[in-house]
Amino acid sequence: MMTFFVLLLLLRGKHYLLFSFMCLLCSILPAYWRFEREPIRTKTLMFIGILIALAVAGRVPLAAIPSVQAASFIIIIGGISLGPELGFITG
Repeated sequence: MMTFFVLLLLLRGKHYLLFSFMCLLCSILPAYWRFEREPIRTKTLMFIGILIALAVAGRVPLAAIPSVQAASFIIIIGGISLGPELGFITG
């Protein structure tokens, strides 16, 4: 968190694209380190793929109903069952 504040002060409110890319990189690194630290089993990878497919498929039929988001529920379930890094990948 301190890195973001220091970077924001150094850029003096300019270069928003650079700051956005740094935030994106810092948010993806924990998931990358998790994948490099231990290999993912095939069953876990299949489960992630199924959750992503369900989240995408659930958006289309429920788009006409306001305030109903099946994708959010599926992403939260993925984060609870697989952990925060793999839940982030599911989202």
